[in-house]
Amino acid sequence: VALSSFQQALSVVKQVLETTLCWKLELKLSEFLVAMLRSPIFQ
Repeated sequence: VALSSFQQALSVVKQVLETTLCWKLELKLSEFLVAMLRSPIFQ
């Protein structure tokens, strides 16, 4: 019982980490796109 609850907690942590990483990645990507569109090349 202890092992299964430990595995459950581990999967929750993994899910949170993946979600956070995806969110940070998307944030960086959108910042990059905004910076690119503001650059003189596109103006």
